[in-house]
Amino acid sequence: MSRIRNTTTNIGLITVILLMTGCVGSDTTTDDTGDSGVRVGAESNTSANDQNNGNSAMNATTATTGDSNAETSISLDSEIGELLGDLGAGSNDQRVAASDALRERSEAVLASVSDWLKAGTLKQRQGLMLFLTGQVQQFPQQVSIAVSLGLQDEDSKVRSISIQLIRQLLPEEAANQQAVLLEAMVDAAETTSNRVSIVRLLSVLPGDRPTIELQVGQLAADNNQVSEVQRTALQTYAHLAPREPAIPLLIKVLETSKNDDVCRTAAVLVGKYGSKSVAAVATLAVHLESSHDDLRDAAAQALARIGRPSVDLLGAALGSENLATRQIAIYTLGIIGPSSRAHVEKISSMITADNEDTNAIAREALSRILQQ
Repeated sequence: MSRIRNTTTNIGLITVILLMTGCVGSDTTTDDTGDSGVRVGAESNTSANDQNNGNSAMNATTATTGDSNAETSISLDSEIGELLGDLGAGSNDQRVAASDALRERSEAVLASVSDWLKAGTLKQRQGLMLFLTGQVQQFPQQVSIAVSLGLQDEDSKVRSISIQLIRQLLPEEAANQQAVLLEAMVDAAETTSNRVSIVRLLSVLPGDRPTIELQVGQLAADNNQVSEVQRTALQTYAHLAPREPAIPLLIKVLETSKNDDVCRTAAVLVGKYGSKSVAAVATLAVHLESSHDDLRDAAAQALARIGRPSVDLLGAALGSENLATRQIAIYTLGIIGPSSRAHVEKISSMITADNEDTNAIAREALSRILQQ
């Protein structure tokens, strides 16, 4: 990311040194103020940026930006730059004051959105993106430009704000970001929080839904992913995909994942399909033996939602050597209710003087089953 030169004097000195050493070609540009700027690179929309920035700002800093194939010089208003920096990394009082001041100069800020994101400091870029969070409805085009550049920024916070801003864009503008989002979603170098935000966003993003569904499904089935990313992908995939193939994918994860939290998420999701996910019963029953309390509970709740098809395997779990498994099996049979009548005798036999917790669970289950 290009760096802002804080004073015109510095720019002049650097220009002279570079020209003298031959590091930069001798071609220079001169604006209306008479100051020379080094031309060291340009983006394809340089002329638009120059027009937006204007050359009449009395308080400006100049930054050079671009690549080896083109050349440009960007002038930035130093007062606005200071305000953006305060908004990006100042104290609470500084941020409030900067926000108010920037709103009064919003036209000038918005005219140079591209330039600030290309040549601003880290604090200024963060401040600009925060400022834009309140401008989406009024200035959708400028915010869309900022989002496109922000998603490519080297700073994870700038990228994070860009991801959040996409939710506020017009549908067609949001859909234009699909390819970048899908690429970032699977990028291990991206922060986990940003990847999670992207996966969640994709559940509502207008665009090529079949492509989104396919790639989110691949992420959801990948047991080598970071747990939080995979769990979010499972949730988004269950939201996007039809029952088939969503249920088979969830069952596959339940069978193959070694991560208890991932399995818990898959169990919760497969349970939401109720009796339509009967194919998951055997796999869910295995997780009743888990030492992970949340996973065991999620498996039991899923079996309860599936209902009658779960009864036999829950009955078998009554003979488990694991006390917690026996107790959750009793409880779940009670939740299913009268369909569990075949196991009333076994449940009744478990009411003993050995364990009051088991006794209480068994009595409650029998009451539900017999509807007394």
